[in-house]
Amino acid sequence: MLWVAPLAAGGILIRKGDNCICSYAYGWVIMMATYLPVALICTFLKKPLTMLTMVWFFLMILAVVFGVYRIDRLGYLYDGIPQNPWVFIKRLPERVYHAFCLDGIKGNRAIWVIVCIIAAVQIVYITFMTHADADDSWYVATAVTDLYTNTVGVYAPDTGAVTTFAAQLDYLLNPWPVMIASLSQCTFIEPTILAHTVLPSCVFMAACGAFFMLAHHLFIKKEEYVCKFMLFFLTAGFFGNFSVRSQSVFMLMRPWQGKAFAAAMLLPMVFLEGAYSNETGENPGRKGSMLRLFAINLACITSSGMSMILSGLIAVCFAVVGLFKVKSLKHFVKMLLTLIPSGIVGLIYLSL
Repeated sequence: MLWVAPLAAGGILIRKGDNCICSYAYGWVIMMATYLPVALICTFLKKPLTMLTMVWFFLMILAVVFGVYRIDRLGYLYDGIPQNPWVFIKRLPERVYHAFCLDGIKGNRAIWVIVCIIAAVQIVYITFMTHADADDSWYVATAVTDLYTNTVGVYAPDTGAVTTFAAQLDYLLNPWPVMIASLSQCTFIEPTILAHTVLPSCVFMAACGAFFMLAHHLFIKKEEYVCKFMLFFLTAGFFGNFSVRSQSVFMLMRPWQGKAFAAAMLLPMVFLEGAYSNETGENPGRKGSMLRLFAINLACITSSGMSMILSGLIAVCFAVVGLFKVKSLKHFVKMLLTLIPSGIVGLIYLSL
């Protein structure tokens, strides 16, 4: 569920030439974007968590099927299977290599090996040495409470008393803790173990996918620099403890928080899609950028209120820049339309 589903569902949003780690990052965007409307509807209608999870699980099955279909249409999967089983086995490594689009990765192989080693070290660190702080009393405790009471935001996680919607506004309109509870139901893993042991590696890999795409866009004409960018990005993560709110701290020490997902993956992807949307000329990467921005906006709302505001501000900045660069009012309006979900949730915030 946490590895295969995002990898397949991400096929809905990937571009031609993206690889498996890009698909994995987009897959988490799809998972969070589809969860938000279902969670809000079930919250307002006071439906049990089980119903929320079942509806979302069904939507994810559809997303996985459509994602695999689009991956095949993009040419990542070979057509037909050789009749001779020995030929199939012989070509299996080639098929896997092509299906994950690893043959499109350029750059020094030695540097890529070092990048993979650093990534493996950091994954081991965040899996077995995850930091915990006072926010656990809300993030993880909310997931545990909702799971064992089969409710959504009915009981306060710290006192166990029946609470009001306004009292848990941040964690219901931005339902990342509730999503942890749903993931726990789907995977049969306790929320505390899921949040502190399993999810961190998922956040890390998705963040690597986001920054890989960002590097690929920055060095579109010098792809050999992408490996050097990733080496710098991962190495700098070791020295990011200068603030409790730095990107590397969120990714390596607080990955179970929704705002960590935003800082590590979602906000960089807003920059990426904003840059793609403002490109002029016949750039194939620009196609579908508005849809991706809309999905990322939904995912940002799911993660936290902070990321909802920041993603909106970043998108508005790119919309203003695009007004002068693309010189199209229609383009400006399209950019603002991707922020409709943030506007709706923002109005709910202000009305309560």
